[in-house]
Amino acid sequence: MVLDLTKGVTVVITVVFMLLVLGLEQGLEHFSPTWTYVLLTALYFCLTERICQDKVPMVLSWLHLESLENLETLWAPVLCKLATSLSSLLMIVAVSFWCSGKGGWGLCLLASYINVYLGLKAMDRHLKVLLQERGRLGRFRFATKQELANFDDVCSVCLQRMTLARVTPCRHLFHGDCLRRSLKDRSTCPMCKQDLWC
Repeated sequence: MVLDLTKGVTVVITVVFMLLVLGLEQGLEHFSPTWTYVLLTALYFCLTERICQDKVPMVLSWLHLESLENLETLWAPVLCKLATSLSSLLMIVAVSFWCSGKGGWGLCLLASYINVYLGLKAMDRHLKVLLQERGRLGRFRFATKQELANFDDVCSVCLQRMTLARVTPCRHLFHGDCLRRSLKDRSTCPMCKQDLWC
């Protein structure tokens, strides 16, 4: 963690130094970025730094998005890599049109490879793990509101309220996360021990 923090501080100091030394020679002494630019740059920096990426699952958990089914730790790297790759792609396209006659194609291709291609490749590794975990629940349909009302909205594994649940073939309702964790240990229903063919 200290090493990542040191790396982040070093990058910031290097960028400021480069702007001061090289920028003043290029006429950037009147450079005054807007707040939108500063916020977007800070957001991009946060999404690409490991220290900040480690906090994204906590933020997703705080939002209580039941559709994630407690897979925030698997969703976070996918969303971070996707957001940074797409924002890089948008900037590369914008810069390539802006510099179309000035010969900046080499830099655009290099940025495309490093930021977009390698970012999406890293996202693909995380996405495969996420899809594998979601696949364990794929055969179990979501419960309807009427089913949730009939079963008193309580998961029989964790005894917590349910607003989103999965239904097993034996008609028992569970939180997706509770069912997924149970299926990692055994392929039977946590309630009646009927085989779920997993």
